[in-house]
Amino acid sequence: MQRLEVRSAEERKRLQKEHADFLAGYRDADADFDVEYSSPPALTPRPFPLPPTGKDVAHLKAQKRLISQQ
Repeated sequence: MQRLEVRSAEERKRLQKEHADFLAGYRDADADFDVEYSSPPALTPRPFPLPPTGKDVAHLKAQKRLISQQ
């Protein structure tokens, strides 16, 4: 019962039903009561692109200067 205390009410109900089905012979495997259940991976936002550096900066500055002179 200690393993069920950390679960939500819906999760406890589902696990108890799966366990009862296993005992009745409707399921081949018992319910997984482990606390360390796998959760879906957290979605992380895409990182912001880094600003241009090195040769890219020099090229962009040259392009801006060329456009401004025209």
